[in-house]
Amino acid sequence: MSAEPPAGNRWAASPARKTRPARYLSASSRPRRHPAVPATALSTSARAAVHQAIKATTRKNRNAEAANQLLLALLAHRRPDPVTELLDHLGVDRDAVRERLAPDDRRGR
Repeated sequence: MSAEPPAGNRWAASPARKTRPARYLSASSRPRRHPAVPATALSTSARAAVHQAIKATTRKNRNAEAANQLLLALLAHRRPDPVTELLDHLGVDRDAVRERLAPDDRRGR
């Protein structure tokens, strides 16, 4: 066995290169790019909820906060919206969920 790495190994111990170029980073270390959702895949109210969630976040906190903001927007919908019917069917307590998602300053802490 040779102590030298194979000639084709670009990531062999090289003092000049300690990190991999961005194109070789794992998917979890780069921002995710999702395919566009076709306009027909969402109802008008669902598109409005997604838009509201995006507007309520910044680029810096979007990955951490967008899901919460989207859920809050969906919780605000009223009948006959399908999401409202689903939440009712599942027995979701909207006020309790809103309280859990509220920032600490709105919880009274």
